[in-house]
Amino acid sequence: MAKLGDIVVLKLGQHTVDQIRALRAATTGEMRLLGNEVTTGQEVPAMVVTVWGDGACCNLKAFLDGNHDAWVPSAYMGNEVSQWRPMKNTDEPPEPTVFPLPPKLPPPPPVEIAPASEQSSSKAGDTASPEAVPPEPPKAA
Repeated sequence: MAKLGDIVVLKLGQHTVDQIRALRAATTGEMRLLGNEVTTGQEVPAMVVTVWGDGACCNLKAFLDGNHDAWVPSAYMGNEVSQWRPMKNTDEPPEPTVFPLPPKLPPPPPVEIAPASEQSSSKAGDTASPEAVPPEPPKAA
């Protein structure tokens, strides 16, 4: 049974679909109501805004893929059109998202390091390692 504020899954009925389409067609200008097509039997999330009796009958706000929602009064729990069912238990851990591996890149080219005998010697008092001292340019003859 539903409680106030529960998110449920609503199967849109023909009457609700007709109301949504008529409302969208009747609005114009800056406040125009827009959204993707709705169809009978389409499942959408909805929030319970009023609970009647034992909770099997509720007023719902259906969340549409658009810039507005739809009020669905007196919807009963069930699996038919115009009825709602509870959302899947959210206490279960979510399914892991598996992404494909990126393509394997070729290895980088090898870096050639000159032997220590070819590197220039450091100046007196210089504490830098020989690798950090750039080689001296060749002298003109």
